Amino acid sequence: MDVLPSILLFSVLIISFRVPKSCSAADTISFNETFTDGQTLVSSGQSFELGFFSPSGSSSNRYLGIWYKSFPDTPVWVANRESPVSHSYGVLIVSADGNLVLLNNTIPSRVIWSSNSSRTVLNSVAQLLDTGNLVLKDSSNMNPDSYIWQSFDFPTDTFLPGMKLGWNLTSGLNLYLTSWKTTSDPSRGDYTCGIEISRLPQIVIRSGSVKTFRSGIWNGLRFSDIKGRGSGCIMWFGDLMDIRERVEPGSKQDMYIRMPASELASETDKEEIELPMHDLATVTTATSNFSSSNMIGKGGFGSVYKGKLLNGQEIAVKRLSRTSRQGLKEFKNEIILISKLQHRNLYPSPDKTSFTM
Repeated sequence: MDVLPSILLFSVLIISFRVPKSCSAADTISFNETFTDGQTLVSSGQSFELGFFSPSGSSSNRYLGIWYKSFPDTPVWVANRESPVSHSYGVLIVSADGNLVLLNNTIPSRVIWSSNSSRTVLNSVAQLLDTGNLVLKDSSNMNPDSYIWQSFDFPTDTFLPGMKLGWNLTSGLNLYLTSWKTTSDPSRGDYTCGIEISRLPQIVIRSGSVKTFRSGIWNGLRFSDIKGRGSGCIMWFGDLMDIRERVEPGSKQDMYIRMPASELASETDKEEIELPMHDLATVTTATSNFSSSNMIGKGGFGSVYKGKLLNGQEIAVKRLSRTSRQGLKEFKNEIILISKLQHRNLYPSPDKTSFTM
């Protein structure tokens, strides 16, 4: 008769051990605990909260998400964005192999979402950090580099402080943001934001396959179109595309272009053709021997005189001062610049007025 009570007591102990208990800790979920719709985890500093929510306009679809505790209507991360839970049947657990598993607790129950880590840890615990990062870790190992899984490796549409974008060389994951499809549907939308490294790293926003924004390339210290301290150097080979003018104070950048000598020679030849030359006797006659009545301007390099050639063509003649260091090359550059300027006091002559030194 003493055997039967012992057997019944043993059965009760087995049943009690196997029934999961509700999550009681403020920011963690452990094995053998359940986290159900209506419960929330709050990070230690009261910054972030994890729980189930329904987007505006969706009454029956439930999603597991994280939001700022002060702004519960704006989720910053969604676990099951592609697979909503029907009504309020969602249950989150830490499975026997150490993964986070979201179940639709109907009969029969089915897996809606999982952290799907290949590492098996028997005593893992999920914790919501005060950075908004939901991490799965070995309860006996507090090293952040040893996390089994973390939500920061799977961002949705919000970039939080401490997150990273781009390729994670350790995990092999490409981290990028993806918009919601609509305000009531958190599944993946058309817009993505990430770091592309096909040539040089830069932040790119795309709508489908169409590029709608780029930050400018990374120059070793910062993205070239983002204001910041310091300086960097970058070399580019090939065609220059998408060049922008920067007008912000302190945003000046120098560009040095290296060209083949053959191209430089051809450019010089073109400029030679644009600048006809005249001998001293011709310009002396045209300016009435550099008469003061013909002087129309004076600068640091010399005086400029108006004149007229024997064929009637009007010219401007620059006579260098004795102290001037301007030579033929500098004079040509000055004339080329003047000819390209657009100003109310400068106008092109229909008869191609010559400039002579």
